[in-house]
Amino acid sequence: MPVDELTSTSSSSNHEGVSETEASRQRLAGPEESLLHERDVEEGIPVQRKTPIALSVRAASNLFISVVGAGVLGLPYAFRRSGLVQGTIVMVIIAALNLHCMLLLVKCKKRLESTAGVVTYNEVAATVLGKTGQRIVEILLILSQSGFCVAYLVFIAQNLAPMTGYRGTYFILGACPVVVALAMLRGVRALAPFSLIADAANVLGIIVVFYDYFGAFKQPATVVEFKSASTLPFLFGVVIYSYEGVGMILPVEASMKRKEKFPLTLTVVMTVITVIYVSFGAIGYAAFGENTKDIITLNLPHDWSTVAVKLALCLGLLFTFPVMMVPVFEILERSLQQTASFSDKYSSRTQSAVFVAVRIALVLLIALVAAGVPGFGLFISLIGSLACASLSFIIPALCHLILFRTDINWFWAGKDAFLIIFGTVGAVCGSAQAISDIVKALRH
Repeated sequence: MPVDELTSTSSSSNHEGVSETEASRQRLAGPEESLLHERDVEEGIPVQRKTPIALSVRAASNLFISVVGAGVLGLPYAFRRSGLVQGTIVMVIIAALNLHCMLLLVKCKKRLESTAGVVTYNEVAATVLGKTGQRIVEILLILSQSGFCVAYLVFIAQNLAPMTGYRGTYFILGACPVVVALAMLRGVRALAPFSLIADAANVLGIIVVFYDYFGAFKQPATVVEFKSASTLPFLFGVVIYSYEGVGMILPVEASMKRKEKFPLTLTVVMTVITVIYVSFGAIGYAAFGENTKDIITLNLPHDWSTVAVKLALCLGLLFTFPVMMVPVFEILERSLQQTASFSDKYSSRTQSAVFVAVRIALVLLIALVAAGVPGFGLFISLIGSLACASLSFIIPALCHLILFRTDINWFWAGKDAFLIIFGTVGAVCGSAQAISDIVKALRH
């Protein structure tokens, strides 16, 4: 998942002399770039500009690619932890609540855009919750996007290590030069080809894994319908991680010519994604039972097609890494530029050198964290609970409650309060469970 448009400085410019907002607008409008990833938009789409024509089909495609990512590969393991029926029920409930919160965010944006010119998630939070709200969103964005990248490196290490016999750490270190080089590219247009390759690899991987499922049914597996409720926090984190695409909602809505069609488009897309997710998780668990690994690709047979899929997925995630880090770099660089002691004291060349150093240091820090992570499933549950739950549930519901407090009755206010409590409890319990599981795994 993640959420590039949360960065709010629509007037900032890249090194090519093209504003990032303009680059984002061009990306949405360009026919060759219609498969927009959630990580492809850096600034959001200002409604004051000429709105590009975007049919519901294009918007649906953009939304689908924004949400569906590597997290889906951890869903069968989440079903193993929670049980087949229990996992299905919880996933459907979370999907419905997540969709509702996305629509709440759109309502907040529509209320604010005519008076305050608000067009991005970050601007909604800043307008409704103040500077503190903006900082919270930025911190959550940094945690979630960086966490996604850690998970990518863990995925690469866990898949390539068994194939080669080398330690996974070697592959993390080997990926660093490539990722650092890609991280030096600035602007969505420079990264667009890599994003498209990543999207194609993800879709291909999911299709092939589905195909391999049916071969596994030749050997019946033991499946449990319900398991202990203590497994629900882990499931919550993994599911929220898999659905994290709230950051793309406002740019896609703004890109549509007929915005009144957006709620229906979003509802249909989320329904389709939920059907795919439930099927992928449930069938995967049914195919491999209690032997289901935290990354489902580790359960696949060791033949040429599986090797090809693993390599394609690893390559796709490697190319996704720098795109995911774009909003993080933007936030950090903007924060430095807004510091008087930095902008006034150093020349433009020195500032550029500092920005490069920050990018390299952050990539290396992410690699260091990835080297110490004991498992893909445990880590995505942590990121989902720690960061994504707040972005998906708490902040949209809180903004809606504050912004519409004089227009809604006690029932709708109570509903917003429930979403805030639900997100908070899920975030706390999910994070605690994930941290506990990670500590246990490290000890063993």
